[in-house]
Order: sequence, then C-alpha cells, then structure tokens
Amino acid sequence: AGGASLLGLLDGARNADAAAFDALVVPVVVDGVDPSRRLPAPPPKSAPTTKPAAPAPPPTAAATSPSARTTTRAPLRVRASSLLARSDTQLSMGLPLAGGVDVHDDDVLPPRARGRLAHAAIALVASERPEALDTADDARAAVLGALNALGAPALRAGPAVDVDVDGKGTQVDEQLVDALVRTLRGPVRELRDEGRVFSFEEPVVLVTDVAVVEGVADLVARGPDDTVVIEWKLSSTAARAAAASVQVQACCASLEQAGRDEHLRYAVWAIGELRPPPSSPWGKIARRELAIVLARLAEAAGR
Repeated sequence: AGGASLLGLLDGARNADAAAFDALVVPVVVDGVDPSRRLPAPPPKSAPTTKPAAPAPPPTAAATSPSARTTTRAPLRVRASSLLARSDTQLSMGLPLAGGVDVHDDDVLPPRARGRLAHAAIALVASERPEALDTADDARAAVLGALNALGAPALRAGPAVDVDVDGKGTQVDEQLVDALVRTLRGPVRELRDEGRVFSFEEPVVLVTDVAVVEGVADLVARGPDDTVVIEWKLSSTAARAAAASVQVQACCASLEQAGRDEHLRYAVWAIGELRPPPSSPWGKIARRELAIVLARLAEAAGR
C-alpha cells in the first residue's frame, strides 16, 4: 500500500470518490492468472516399464542331431592312375577312396620299379642324347649308358646278360633294353622330328567339384600346333585298359584347366611298340568319358 505502487494509486482514487470508482471498476475477485491461459500440467512421471525378453526356446532334437550340424568335408584326393578304380561303386565299398593299391599303374610302387626304370631311361636318352635316336646302335648304346647311370643292375627284373658299358662289365635286362630301343627309335623319334619340346614327368592337378585329381604325365610333347600327352605302360594289356585312358584324359583336363595348352591330344603307348596307335584328340568324346567317371566317383563317395 505505498504511494508509488499501483495498489496505492488505486486506493487513493477510491478514497477520493468511492461512487465513481466503483462504477468504473467492478468489484469482482478473480485469480491472478486467467485459467484459460494456463498451460496444462504435464502428466506425472512414472517409472519406465520394460517388457522382459522372452526366454530362448530349448534346442530341438533336430538341431542337436549330428546330421543337422554343418560339417566341412575335406576334399577328396585321388590319383589319376586310380581314378577309374575309385569310381567303381563295388570296388569302393568298404575301401578308402583316397588310398590303396592303384590298378594298371606301373610308376608308383614295387614291383613297378621296372616301370620306373623304363620311364627314367626314356627321359634321360631323349633329353640328353636326342641324336642317338637316329641309329639302332647309337640308341642301344645310349640306353645302356642310361641304365648304368640309373643303377640298372640293382633294379633289373628280366633275363640278364653281360654287356660292356663304359669299359665295365655289368648285367642288364636285355628284354627291357630292346623294348626301350624300339620306343626311342619309333614314336619318340617321330615326336622329336615334329619339332616338339619334351617335358617328362610333368606334375598335373585337376580340381573339380568332385575331387582333386593328382598325377604325373609321363611325357608332354609340345609342338607348334598342338600338345600330345603320352602315358607309358609296360605291356599292351595295360596300355589298352580303360583305366590308362582315363588317367591320361585327366592329365589333359588338368593342362587345359591350367591354361598352358590350347590344342591337346593324348595316347597310351606300351614300351616296346615301334608303331603304337595314333594319338586321340582331347575333345567332346574324351571330356564326356571323363565326366562320366567323375560322376561315378561322386556317387561312390556319397557326395
């Protein structure tokens, strides 16, 4: 109620003329703030409610069974020389698919040491003494020298005769010597005369959806127009066997997959054949034959 306040001024005016003051100012008691202008009060805060997570369902029998678990199989590894045998369901039953004894293979285990010796002698003479293939006498002398360098007496398996090699008397397998001379003088010399580059014992690996096929190509003869893959066998029976054909077909497929050779041919020759059968093209027929064997291998392996 001070003179300088608003209430003091109003009070002074009413005291001066109460009738006039009351006529102008209606004496109605109101709240200090118009309720219509008040902001609505916020709702009372309540503690946040969280819905408990539903418990995880127990694992079902199907999920815990061994058959339902995801397993990674190791790649099936097969030798090219045993590819046909492993693809036979009856031969595969009860046997490990990536091991065992190879069929019709003359370059892996004893008693195949004679085959190893023959392969090594052909490679040594053709690579180091290609000029010796021109005459029978030179070829024979080169074969005897190669056998002596390879330790032939310790590995001989046929009728042995005494011969003079580098001024030293020794015994060699005469039957094997004759067979090697015929092979070198016949098909190997023909390949040489075609201007081919020889690669002996070339490792090959074929990777398929079914298996990893590993092997060694006895001879890869690369020429200006095509490449011939040769597999040697010690007998005509082994050379004409289906397993030998599949083996060299797998080598062709590996070389093609590696992109090293565009036009491929293949042959299986028996050591001692002067005029073996001609090579065959690596084409649709050969690819289909190999695909059938691989499909049978997958079935035999349960893949």
